Formats: sequence, structure tokens, C-alpha cells
Amino acid sequence: CRMVTAYRLDEAFKLVDWPPSEHVFVLSDNQAQLEALQARGAAPLAAITYYGDARSRYEAGRLRQFASERGLRPVAVNPVYFLDQEHARIHQLLSAIRRNTTVDALVPGDVAHPAAWFRSPEAMAVRYADWPETLANIEWVVERCHLDLTFGRPLFPAFDLPEDETPYSFLWKRTFEGVVERYRSLTPQLMNRLSYELDVIRALGFAPYFLIVWEIVNFARRRSIPIVGRGSAANSLAAYALGITRVDPLKYDLYFERFLNLSRTDCPDIDLDICWRRRDQVVDYVYERYGHDRVAMIASLNTFKAHSAVREVAKAFGLTDDEIGPVTRRLPHYRAQDIRTVVKHLPECRGLRFDEEPWKSVLEISEFIDGFPRHLSMHPCGLVIAPEPLTCFTPLERAAKGLVITQYEMYPIEDLGLVKIDLLGHRSLTVIDETVAMVREKRGIDLDIEALPDPDPLTADLIRRGDTIGCFQIESPAMRALLQHTLADGTDLLIKTLSLVRPGPSGSGMKKLFIDRHLGKEETDYLHPALEAVLGDTYGIMLYQEDILKVASVIAGMDLAEGDSLRRAM
Repeated sequence: CRMVTAYRLDEAFKLVDWPPSEHVFVLSDNQAQLEALQARGAAPLAAITYYGDARSRYEAGRLRQFASERGLRPVAVNPVYFLDQEHARIHQLLSAIRRNTTVDALVPGDVAHPAAWFRSPEAMAVRYADWPETLANIEWVVERCHLDLTFGRPLFPAFDLPEDETPYSFLWKRTFEGVVERYRSLTPQLMNRLSYELDVIRALGFAPYFLIVWEIVNFARRRSIPIVGRGSAANSLAAYALGITRVDPLKYDLYFERFLNLSRTDCPDIDLDICWRRRDQVVDYVYERYGHDRVAMIASLNTFKAHSAVREVAKAFGLTDDEIGPVTRRLPHYRAQDIRTVVKHLPECRGLRFDEEPWKSVLEISEFIDGFPRHLSMHPCGLVIAPEPLTCFTPLERAAKGLVITQYEMYPIEDLGLVKIDLLGHRSLTVIDETVAMVREKRGIDLDIEALPDPDPLTADLIRRGDTIGCFQIESPAMRALLQHTLADGTDLLIKTLSLVRPGPSGSGMKKLFIDRHLGKEETDYLHPALEAVLGDTYGIMLYQEDILKVASVIAGMDLAEGDSLRRAM
């Protein structure tokens, strides 16, 4: 990882300058490079490449002779640029896309040898039969290569703790202080819930993660930067007590198991919404706090889909924008492999002649490269924090915007156990913050957003009328019309109305059923008497993902952790 990173980030990088290491095998077919490496005390391997033609046989013979004279091990290699022999055409086309040119304009150096496809061990044995020592040296290299990656174990950076404190004891004290501040009255229900959550957090070893997020939130609060946790973290009383989230999970009957439970070994995922104008201050803090060598933005892999695949393949075939535009503009945002089905069933796609050349070939290749990597980009908000320099875990490179990013995407980063945090710039938080500042400046009133009444009569009237242009999540035409139907006048009903536009309720007829029952036009009916206890608040309708856990518990007898496994499977 360190060598690959140096190659990507250092324009002056030269392999011959890299310190020799017994843990790194260097294979090269460049005689000058081999000679220079050997002069520095390294033991490079001579990469013998033979494609089966006269030219590569001659070059392989020369390199083999050179290796013999220099006392270097010759190793049979098989450069692989495509899987099967017939994929050479696909490789040429992808090379044209990468170089932003046409297939006809490619020169020999732009593409690999047409025989650079994946060969079986048996095929390699036949190909290199005249040089058996090169095959034997493959086994020699394999026997000495060992990579042991540990998965499923979280790797948290060090957290500065007071003397005689552990991450868990420190977290316990901070959450207890937060509960006292949030609730004042410490009821048995409250303390039992907090103890249960902390027991789960301790058992899974995730106390450091909560402290890392808490520290980031505290930094933002100290500098009056609006910040709030989002997503399933709102189900956690511990997160609420730490000030990470602002939703009372007891008030809204939110189950902790939806966020974290003993059947889950993956690290929790707490996303933070931050004022978009000042997000960079928080990101800079994370870099400074943990070290620039231990923090990086996470890569995102852009892949070919219908639009991009058809457009890029057609350009590589030499078609013009005037020829390509009328076709791609009519294609919906689907996978390329679904284009044939789409063309058959969508009226706007009728008339597209994918059964005629050159579009027939364009479609065939587009379907083949569907999902192939197109280019590496930067995740819009995800960053990783490591306990050691990141190059101990992942290679790095520089994104187009100049920032250093991991070469691994978010899922491999999570698999390695590294801490991934999403810091999202949010315009609505900025609007709220600036509004509060303007009220203070213009009217001399200090507004406490947390203390506003719910419902507020004037706000409730605006929401009931659907007069919500400019309000996050409730400003679309469909949402404004739905608000007028449900007559939402408070936070609870507003949350339910928001859930109605999700694909599940909206596409299954439950939206109309909920509205009719809410307005008293239809009597509430439960499929089973036991459901009244868990779905009474939503008129017998499953609106939230948490409802899956509730129904699985009362109907199937599952515990909430098992119910969450069912939810994730669904």
C-alpha cells in the first residue's frame, strides 16, 4: 500500500529509489530497471512474458539470458487485461473510452497485446514448456507470499482519556450526565433503557466509536456550527444523551435494535448533518485531530449504466453527439442490461433502432460493460479515520479535485474495520442558523430552536395548507398535496406523512388507507388482535422500518434483534 501510494502521490517516484525489502517482490521486464535495483541491493525478478508469437519469444529469450548472466530469477508471467480471448475487442473499446478517442484512432501503445487474457495453469505450462525454470519460480514466489487480512474487528483510533478511565467508563459518565440534562427525572424505564444500550455497546466494543463522534459534535457545538446526527442513530438513547442526535427515542417509541444489537458485528454508522457553509471547518478539525496521514476522504467507484455506457460506447465507435443525443435522451436511468426490456415497454423509447447497426453493436457492448468501473471519484461526504497511517491498510491516490482519497470504496473500508463517518453539508441547517441570527439582529430576540412549542399554531397552519416551499423534504408538489390531505399539524403527524411517500406505503395502497382512517372515513381494522398494541398509533398500517421489528416480535415471537435481521433481509 505504501509503494502504490507513493507511486500515485509523488510525481518524482522511481521504483529504483524505493528501499529494498524482503517483503516485496519486484517483477520487471526492463533490463535497465532490473540492473539498477540489483545495484541497490534488491533481488528483483525478471518477468518473462511470452504471448506465443515470434516477437515476444525473442524478447523473452533475451531477458531470460540477461537474468541468467545477472543471477536473477526468471519468472513466467501472464499480463491479464481481459478474461477471455474473445474479449480483446472489449478491451480495445474501453481503452478508447479511457483515452477519449475512437477505436480506429488507437495506436499499438494504447492497448494490450491481443493475447493478454487469463490463462489456466495448464495453458501456462504448455506455453512455457521450453523454459521450465520460469514455471518453477512461480511456485517459489507463491510459497513466499502471505497476506493475512483481519476482518470483523473494529480498528479505532486512540481517544484521549482522563487517567484511570476506559472508553466504556468515560462513555458511561458522559451519557449519564446527558440523561440528567435531557430528562431531569430519572425514571426506571429511562435508566433500564440506558443500561441496556450501554451493555450492548460494551459487549460489541463500540464505546470508542461513540466517543469519536461525540468529540466531533462537541467541536462543532463549541464553535456554534449547527450539527445533528441522522438516520437510525436517532433510535439510540445513548446518542441522544451525548447530544449527537436531537430526537427523543422514548417519546417516539424508537427501538435501539434498529440501530444496534448483539447480532450485528459491523460498526455503527452515525451520519452527521452539518451547516453546509461551515462543514469544511469540521472536516479540517478531524484531519488535525487525528493526523493527515490517518484521515482521508473515501473513494467512490463510478460505474457504467445505461446512459453512460451507450454514450461512451457510441463515441468510441465514432458516432457524433448529434447522432448519440437523440438516443440517450430517451433512455431512462436504468441498468444497461435492462435496455432491451425498457425499449419494448416504454412509449418514449419506441422507435429506437437497437436491432440495426451500429446501434446493435453499441447495445451488445453496453450490456457487457454494465456495472464495469468507469472512473474513481470521491465520496461526497464519507471519510475514514485510522489508528495508524492509512497506508498500513489501504493505498491512497489523489482525486481530480486534489484531495487525497482511499483507493478502496466504503464497503472494503468497513470490512477492514476502519472508522467511517459521513459528514454531510446540509443547507437547511444553514438556513435555520441564519434565520435565528437575523431574528436576534433585527428584533433582539434569542430563539431557542429546541424550546419551540410543538405544535406551533402558525407553523401548523402553514403545514396544513401545504405552504412549505423551501422546507426540506416537504416542499415537492406531491408532498405539499399530501400535507393538505393528512392535515398534518405537529411533528408526529408530519413524520407519519413523510413516511407515506416512501415506496412501500405509497406503492401498496397503504397511503390512501392511512389517510381515510386518520380522517375517520374508514374504521381501523387489524389483521391480528395482537397488532393493535404495536400498530395502533398508525391505524394498523406498517409505516416505518421499526414496524417490521414490532410485528415480528408480537406475531412470530422473535426478539427485536432477530426482527432487525428480518428487516435487513427484506
